[in-house]
Amino acid sequence: MCCEVRRVEVCELLPVKFDDAMCVTGEVDAVGGAGLTMRQAILRGREALSRAVGGIACVDAAGRPARLPAELTTALGK
Repeated sequence: MCCEVRRVEVCELLPVKFDDAMCVTGEVDAVGGAGLTMRQAILRGREALSRAVGGIACVDAAGRPARLPAELTTALGK
C-alpha cells in the first residue's frame, strides 16, 4: 500500500529570493476512508509567499483505492 498525489493547486503570492529564510506549514483539512486533503503555506516571517491545497489517496499494489492505515487516522485525530 502506498499514497499518491491526486491533486495540487498552488498560488504563488510573492517572489522569493535565493537566501530567504522560509517556513513551510501544513494542516489536514479532511480525512476520508482512502484519502485526505491538506493545506500548506510557505511563509517568510508572517508574510505568505505561496499557498497550496492538495489531496492524496491511499492505493494498493494494483492502483485501487485502499483505506488509510488506522495508525495514520489515529495520529491525525480523525
